[in-house]
Amino acid sequence: MAWVDLDYFRRFYQAIDLGAGSEVVLFRQNGGLLARQMHQLRADVPVVLISGYTGPVLTQQALSAGIDRVLTKPLDLRKIAEALSKALARASAH
Repeated sequence: MAWVDLDYFRRFYQAIDLGAGSEVVLFRQNGGLLARQMHQLRADVPVVLISGYTGPVLTQQALSAGIDRVLTKPLDLRKIAEALSKALARASAH
């Protein structure tokens, strides 16, 4: 798993099993754009978005952009573990 920016992902995409981004608006791009660009390199890599700014519309936009799970801050370890487990299980099923 890696909290990544696109430059990092481009360098190490073959070794990354799951991408996670924090915040809807990342440093230079939004989470949906990051997910689409990651999927151009590796369509099978699941992406989890973590944000303090969520709601039904944002969640639907994220899922439509190819993000597998959207987690809302504040987080607890159980929510993180469950989301990562589901995202990885889904990826391994394909």
